[in-house]
Amino acid sequence: MRPLGGRIAVVGQTISHFEIIERIGDGGMGVVYRARDLTLDRYVALKFLPKSLSGEGRRKRNDTGSNPRLRFVQEAKAASALDHPNICTVYAIDQTDDGQLFIAMAWYDGETLKKRIKRGPLSLREISDLGSQIAAGLSAAHERGIIHRDIKPANVMVTRDGTVKILDFGLSKFIRGPSELTQTGAVMGTAAYMAPEQVKEETVDERTDVWALGVVLYEMATGKKPFRGTTEMSVLYAVVNREPELTDESIKTLPPDLRWIILKALAKDPDERYQSMAELQADLEALHPDSQSITLPSRSLRSLLSWSQLKRRARRIRRPLGLAFGALVLLVLGGFLRNALNRPPPASEAPRVELAASERVAIEPLRPLDDADGADPTLGLALRDLLTFALPADDALSWVLVGDGDHPSEAELAIDGDYRLRPEHRGRELAIELRLRHAGNGSASGEDATLLRAVSIAGPPPRILSMVSHLAQELGRDLGHAPRPGPVDGVGAPEPTSAQARSLWDQVQAALRIDDAPSALRRAEAAITIEPDFPGFHDARAVALSRLGRFDEATAAAERALALARDLPWACQLSFWVRRLEVQMVPPWPRIAALLDQLWLHAAGDWSLDERREQGLRLAVARVRSGRPQAALELLAELRRWAPEDPRVGLVEAEAAQRQSLFPAQLAAARWAAAAAQRAGAPLLLAEALLYEGLALRREGDDEQALAVIERARALFADGGVQGRGGEATALNVQGMIYWDRQDLLQAQTHYEKAAQIFSELGDKRMSGPILHNIALILRQYGNVDAALDVFQSSIELMRETSYPHLSLALLNLAELYLTTGRLDQAEAIFEEAGEVARTSTPINQAAVAMGRSELMILRGESLAEAEKRISAALEIFRRSGEVVYTSDSLVRYGTLRRLQGDLRDAQQAFEEAGDLVRDKDVNFAQAQRALGEVLITQNELQPARVILEDALAGLYRADHPFRGMVLLSLAWLALADGDPAKAAERAREAVGDLERGSLPLEAARACGILAQALLELDRRGEAEVAIEKGYALLGDLDETEAVLYRLPVAIADARRLALGGEMEEARAILQRLLAIATKLQVPEIELETLLAQGEIELLAGEANHGILVHLQRVERKAKDKGFYSIASRAAAARLRVDHPGRARQPSARL
Repeated sequence: MRPLGGRIAVVGQTISHFEIIERIGDGGMGVVYRARDLTLDRYVALKFLPKSLSGEGRRKRNDTGSNPRLRFVQEAKAASALDHPNICTVYAIDQTDDGQLFIAMAWYDGETLKKRIKRGPLSLREISDLGSQIAAGLSAAHERGIIHRDIKPANVMVTRDGTVKILDFGLSKFIRGPSELTQTGAVMGTAAYMAPEQVKEETVDERTDVWALGVVLYEMATGKKPFRGTTEMSVLYAVVNREPELTDESIKTLPPDLRWIILKALAKDPDERYQSMAELQADLEALHPDSQSITLPSRSLRSLLSWSQLKRRARRIRRPLGLAFGALVLLVLGGFLRNALNRPPPASEAPRVELAASERVAIEPLRPLDDADGADPTLGLALRDLLTFALPADDALSWVLVGDGDHPSEAELAIDGDYRLRPEHRGRELAIELRLRHAGNGSASGEDATLLRAVSIAGPPPRILSMVSHLAQELGRDLGHAPRPGPVDGVGAPEPTSAQARSLWDQVQAALRIDDAPSALRRAEAAITIEPDFPGFHDARAVALSRLGRFDEATAAAERALALARDLPWACQLSFWVRRLEVQMVPPWPRIAALLDQLWLHAAGDWSLDERREQGLRLAVARVRSGRPQAALELLAELRRWAPEDPRVGLVEAEAAQRQSLFPAQLAAARWAAAAAQRAGAPLLLAEALLYEGLALRREGDDEQALAVIERARALFADGGVQGRGGEATALNVQGMIYWDRQDLLQAQTHYEKAAQIFSELGDKRMSGPILHNIALILRQYGNVDAALDVFQSSIELMRETSYPHLSLALLNLAELYLTTGRLDQAEAIFEEAGEVARTSTPINQAAVAMGRSELMILRGESLAEAEKRISAALEIFRRSGEVVYTSDSLVRYGTLRRLQGDLRDAQQAFEEAGDLVRDKDVNFAQAQRALGEVLITQNELQPARVILEDALAGLYRADHPFRGMVLLSLAWLALADGDPAKAAERAREAVGDLERGSLPLEAARACGILAQALLELDRRGEAEVAIEKGYALLGDLDETEAVLYRLPVAIADARRLALGGEMEEARAILQRLLAIATKLQVPEIELETLLAQGEIELLAGEANHGILVHLQRVERKAKDKGFYSIASRAAAARLRVDHPGRARQPSARL
């Protein structure tokens, strides 16, 4: 064997019986090569300790903790002691002739996890699979008393078949017995992955590796590290003193289960982390999409802050206190102390409240303690409502529900409180504290309110009704009010007693399952004559009546069912109590979902399979309609197993998918539901499934098939009598929307008006708002702005009143109407409201509002960079959703922005892609083509621009759309640039008329500017002056810095008019102001047009000197550099006239 000298190894060398093939990386303690084992004919990895680290000088040091040679040997021993499929295999440790150590290990064909993460965040499936394998390998190491201490992506190899191999045990420590390699003052590990106890040189154990794996999981999920800094010391400081980065969208949007796992693994205090790697492995395996075993804590528990914050708070409260102060803490902060939580204060401690003849008590939704990012507010809402359920209102007590439109000032007494879900060694625990206050001279919820009573309790979440019962008894005693009767425990509901009634009960339930409300109503009412005191018949009657639109009668029936159930278990009473909310015309879905969540938690395990199916469907619907579609889909996956043929499951899945803009999933669920409904003989459920199918097809761009499917749905609804009328109107509305997409306005208006008539007859405010909104859009397109505004306002009022889920889009359309008519202040106010509403809406609605707001920013002359950020984010959402119209529209806006920023190539590509997406939609295609034509004009590619714009105009004439005025405007500009002012004037005049009729004043102003420039070229100054005045009038009261894109041609025409009339100072002043604005906005096109105009008006004044020549040369050069060849060409033409003063007064074609 040849000596290596100062080097480690050389490719081609043979060391012992290993032939070096290639260098493959650097480990924590050396350099790694791939080699061939010449004896066994296999590939191996050889890891060499560098000679500089293995010399005698180092071996003689006393502080063995820093001895690389010993650590290198330890790595081999640690890895070879472990025989596990997720830990690298060590074959041997040896040394070269000159004393360099090397380890022979198995070579794996794959890549490090670090390299994999560089390509982007991993999927949930990959995180679960790879993370659980890492945990399995480390668990095996821990069982042998070995901790790794340097887990990081670079030390994890992923083979081509997806097997994890943990590498590099160079910093490992044997935790059973003393370790000679632990050195005082030595911080061992990689900064970003070190646990706080490592940084602080405290005792390390298995939980140190848990922390490191938590960091790796965070990085796998987001592509970023949870603790960041510019230096190693700043990272170490963050590890010890800061919580993980939770502000990035990448961590906020993680699945809640994964987020909970990561936060628990990254608890600062080791006692608050997973206590073993096996626990972490189990949770990661349960996270796998294919797992059938879910062992993770509840969503409510996952919503808390990291455990370290909760523990620190608990430790602060447990500090020694004086007896008097301790008593006060037990009363006021009982929610934090276990003894106080489990033992409410004696009745004698609380003052009694003398109720008036009719006392109003305000109650607020309970707040989560340490209002954590991601905390579930529905639990606080449920606790509020459960207390009002447990203390029924009557003549002596009425509730003021704060958060539902009521104001606490309406009551002299108020109840508020907090809750916390916390981990316990025996599982999880819900802690609740309530406080009763008296207003005195002010508000019961104000700062001066007197605390009368604080009661608290804790227990497991499934015992929530028992805990609420206890709190109600305590507060009821203070209020002199009896809590709800009936046993708190148990879920069993009675059956009808007579055989005839039992038979009718089965028939009622079967009719409701296939949505045959008239049949269910007839049978329920017949059954009531036999057993009038059976609450189930009244409950079923309430459901049937609500489906028939008889909401007042439905509410009365639900109240009767609840009254008859007063001695039944609380779970039964709560089910009837929630029904009162469900059968309203506008159900309060967040309240309903919050209560049904708790009912499910309390009783699902004790219900029969049929009851679990029915209650599960109720809960799934409530989750979808309260804005939690993903939670609904999780539950529906369970229901599919219990009810594999129930079409209602597929219908709710389709609705949930639609709420998340998952249109392929919506289509699949709708078709499954349709097939199941046909087999079940349920025509109205079939019609509903077809409606969802048609909506999905529309979103997928298949309008023809969508219309056909929805027509089938409409016919089925029409055959359904009274119950089907609402569905028929909905189908007509959707058909109108498709005709609107196709710009068949007459058909759209006809369908909308038919739908509006039906909804009006039914008194259905929920759908009347959207229908009116659609009619307003048609009025807008016809140019009847005042009428459109009136109808918009009426529709939005109805949508607000009924909590319509797409209110944000309606507001967006109203804002854009204000925007296009130049009313920017009104537009901004509506955009603000739309943004607030969209926070709880779908991602598509949020993106649409953000995109609309970006257009206002551009018109206002605000940050183009911020506008680009908003448009780019919206575009990404639209691309993922498959929404071709939205995607095309956002590409046009993105391209327009890039044109303003001076990147014409990027703009052209965006416009071309936008057009390709909507070739079958005349108006949308014309919009993209118009934008593409204009960017070609700026590049002096006039013939291709003419073909594109004429083609777009032809499509708009077919669609009879007022947008054609905008294309005519672009053609007028093209004619002017092509030296044909007569054609330009003709096109511009036609554009002005169309744009004014379409109520597009800003575009009309721009058309006036181009018209004026063409008229000046034709030496028709009087007409040009009229056009300029009209242009300024159309711009209205907008500031000079607003809508500058539309002001530009008017201002330039005005400056040229003044210059031709010898009023040079005024002309120069106009262009100087315009140039200052262009410079401030950093819009190259406006700046270059203004600079060119400055040169041209000097020529008009006869100032053909060297300074003008230099000025025009600069404009020409700068325009060429940025790709604005039309401006460069006109600057060159003007420059040529400098040498021919006699031609200076001849106008030149320009913008």
